[in-house]
Amino acid sequence: IDEAKVWMVENQMGRRNLTPDQISYYRGLKYLALKKRKGGYENVKSKGQSDISTSEILATQFNVSESTVKRDAKFAEGLEIVGRSNPRLKMKILTGEAKVKKADVQCLSSAKHPERIAIKNEADLYNKAKRIHDELLNEVESTVKEIQATRVKKAQDTLKSIEPLFINPQDRLKNIKGMIIS
Repeated sequence: IDEAKVWMVENQMGRRNLTPDQISYYRGLKYLALKKRKGGYENVKSKGQSDISTSEILATQFNVSESTVKRDAKFAEGLEIVGRSNPRLKMKILTGEAKVKKADVQCLSSAKHPERIAIKNEADLYNKAKRIHDELLNEVESTVKEIQATRVKKAQDTLKSIEPLFINPQDRLKNIKGMIIS
């Protein structure tokens, strides 16, 4: 099935009248069809053996960067999500009739439950993409805050365990006597 998808995409890529969004979509579909699944025994390599990634191969084939190929894959996934609930909007996006940000379509693929997303129109797509983006941003910010809190706590504990540097000699002598006695 994946080979048939790749052949169909290559056949479509041969057309000369493709819009930039259509080219991007087909590049993403090809990447998604060709990329290797993570894990499993067939992906285990011997020591010193390296494999060229699918994104590298397609990047050289289409004369774009690896990042572009991966962004195109997210765009293709997002368009598939849109196409499930609103095929007409998907076609409008690909032909350029609907003015939608590419980043909004890409954002749909980052949703926690993409199968639950239903898009009605362009405004709905924008609002759902904004909500997904905000959720991801809040998640990252909360993770950063947790990491910072643990680092601050660890630093405070370390400072409590260290003897203060700038205390007068009598207090230092009392601390040393207290440690000897305890």
